[in-house]
Amino acid sequence: MIYHLREERERLLGRPPGPEVRASSEKPTGPDLGDRGEPPAEQRLRNPFGYRGYTAAEPILSNMGISFTELKNDHDRFGKPVLDVGASASTLAFEGAYRDIRVFMTDPTYDLANPIFFKVLRWNIEKLKDSYTTPQSFGPGFEVKPLKPENWDSYVDLAIQQLAANRFKCLASEIRNQQGARMPDRSFSTTLAHTSVPEYSPKEVFLQQQLPELLRVTEHRVVLFPLVTAGPGQELIHLAGSKEREALDKVVHDLGFTMELRQSPTYTSKVANAEAPPGFDIVGVFVRKR
Repeated sequence: MIYHLREERERLLGRPPGPEVRASSEKPTGPDLGDRGEPPAEQRLRNPFGYRGYTAAEPILSNMGISFTELKNDHDRFGKPVLDVGASASTLAFEGAYRDIRVFMTDPTYDLANPIFFKVLRWNIEKLKDSYTTPQSFGPGFEVKPLKPENWDSYVDLAIQQLAANRFKCLASEIRNQQGARMPDRSFSTTLAHTSVPEYSPKEVFLQQQLPELLRVTEHRVVLFPLVTAGPGQELIHLAGSKEREALDKVVHDLGFTMELRQSPTYTSKVANAEAPPGFDIVGVFVRKR
């Protein structure tokens, strides 16, 4: 199954399958799904808010194959903030702010009046202190001028105050501000969802409600990783010839976008080696054309 899907992905992405694709009789015995770091689809359907995902920006963006340089270019070109959907206590917004990128955070689990969230967020941020106060800690696309260690605490205080204003409690199917009003069309330059939407979404909800909403509020592009749903049934909605792919293509076309399927730079080998479930190396990039 895994090697068949890998061959299908290679064909979809415009690259013929390489010699490493083996016959079915040569398939290695891979680890159980529980050993791959990702819950199975049935569990994602039962408990969609039970997995917190990554917290730091570098693995989030690297899994998607994008960088802060790209986000900064989008942010400045369109003059609009970035949207991080299903952000939980991720530090992406904090790290973006350090690079003069305004990032809005949404999550259906937020309690906007509960200060515990900011204690958790600060705890995640504190793990980044050495990286942000040490020269040349980040690679290409993530470079940043280091902060003086003695200024760290005061900067974090200021950043958290800003993040408090840019944090919304809402579902991906209805992007709303803190007052509960729907966000206007094209409010954000780029929208990101990492190990949240559509991974924990029923496919019908994603195709009929969430994807149209994320496209609606986005000026330029939406990037989703991984492009798999929680089913039920067919989770690999990118597969050509499936009814799910037909529905996906229709939504994208009707709302004036194009779709590009990419392979995650960090997950391609994991899926090929059965260290991650099939499809978890697929990144969906949706770019507005009208």
